[in-house]
Amino acid sequence: MGFRFSENIEGTLFPHNGLRPQVLSLKATIYVPRIIEACLGRPMLIRGHLYIDGTATGYRAEGTVTLDLRGSRRITYDLDWRDESGSLNRLYGAKTLDLRRPIASCTEVSAQVIRAGDLRGQARLCFSLRTLPSLLASLRPL
Repeated sequence: MGFRFSENIEGTLFPHNGLRPQVLSLKATIYVPRIIEACLGRPMLIRGHLYIDGTATGYRAEGTVTLDLRGSRRITYDLDWRDESGSLNRLYGAKTLDLRRPIASCTEVSAQVIRAGDLRGQARLCFSLRTLPSLLASLRPL
């Protein structure tokens, strides 16, 4: 049996062109059709909104989250969205689970943001443990 849950992660986008850093946040739902398949590396759908520097409505983003618990111990995020000009954007990043730093390694995502094929910047996103109760409360069967 599968389930879904909501995740909110926030951080900073450091533009490649040297402009000032921007606030970046992702509010999304992750769909897990079968937990065993997800743990074995089958990509899970992630769908939600990505906000850059206070955009009011955010960009509708969709992609995958993939767990590699047996090999690299990485959780990879790969999302696409179109900005106001219609350009395709991508956020591609990961967190590597490290038993020496379990909390930090589970809560920090390093990512690249690409716009129309060109690097827009590097991002560092963090899941706040303060939002853990709302994440747990969002768990729903599929």
